[in-house]
Amino acid sequence: MLKISEEVKEKIEKYSREVYAGVGPGEKGYEDFLSASLSDANAQTQIKWLEDNLNLNKGWAVLDYGAGSGLLTVTGNLLGYNFSGFEIDRRLYEIGREMCEDNNVDSGKVAYSPDGSLPYGDETYDLASSFFVYEHVADTTRYLEQGLRVLKKGGKLVVFTCNYKLLYEFHYGLFLPLFSNALTG
Repeated sequence: MLKISEEVKEKIEKYSREVYAGVGPGEKGYEDFLSASLSDANAQTQIKWLEDNLNLNKGWAVLDYGAGSGLLTVTGNLLGYNFSGFEIDRRLYEIGREMCEDNNVDSGKVAYSPDGSLPYGDETYDLASSFFVYEHVADTTRYLEQGLRVLKKGGKLVVFTCNYKLLYEFHYGLFLPLFSNALTG
């Protein structure tokens, strides 16, 4: 379903190698990570979760809050939903716009602001979903305030994040002792 041009694949690979170089469980783990970055399988799983647990419907305006390369935003639109994406990383934002264009999705569906200010009016969205972004946010209070500001009355903000009390760290694929405040704070 999802089309990713060779140019976009190369940009995602370059970005991933620069940002994630030296982390993770060796080249095999990195290749698995990269493969997931080039597949809409995770996006389809996320949408399925939203459908099953929040009764996501095609009449909702949905914000992919921390859109990365735009996989969820584009996949949602290809499935007939009204997804928009927001990203603070300029390179990911540009990749997301190209991914939209590759799939005949309006590239205006992806927005960018380097300071994290959401460029949407108050009460714009029925749902804002954030999948594995929150743990990367410097000002978590502002992030939540912005997410809540753009929700319509009765709207939902869903934030998925890592559980650092587990013995396995999913970003880096490492087994670690319980994180202490010194390591995570």
